[in-house]
Amino acid sequence: MTIDRRLLAGAIGVSLILAACGGSSTASPTPAAAPGGQLNGLAALLPEEAAGVKFERVGYDGDQLGVFGAATGLNSEELDPILKANGKTISDVNFAIATSADGSAGMIYAIQIEGVKAATFAAAMSMDTTSMPKSTLGGKEVYGESGGGFGVYAYPKDDILFIVMLTDEKVATSIFEQLP
Repeated sequence: MTIDRRLLAGAIGVSLILAACGGSSTASPTPAAAPGGQLNGLAALLPEEAAGVKFERVGYDGDQLGVFGAATGLNSEELDPILKANGKTISDVNFAIATSADGSAGMIYAIQIEGVKAATFAAAMSMDTTSMPKSTLGGKEVYGESGGGFGVYAYPKDDILFIVMLTDEKVATSIFEQLP
């Protein structure tokens, strides 16, 4: 499996940022609101609970990525060419993350560039699905694998790339069962 170390470093960075904010969505920056003041729709796609593990979800729009961009592996050097090539801007980007409430089980990312197929931008997000083993978890075709007690999986769905990094395959299976 080829996973860019920046992604793993980003996961650790986001975990540290969330931990510094108290590890809960109430202590984190205000979730991005869609028109009408609703919670970011991308965050709402992530499960609140999987196989008995509770997750805290928060979502951001592209303009808020400046705060979390480096920690997530999203940076303008990689993102700008994709946006430009597809006639998009940072306002077309959405990002959501769910972390296990106690910090032990791992995290789920969702990255969306509205109207751009996830397979188009997955490699730039350090998740080149063409070089990753394919398997089925929770009824979904996913890319990645687990080893040494840690699993990293990519699941491109329409214009959303879901990245699941967990220590427990049973939890990962439950997550994929709940994703669209």
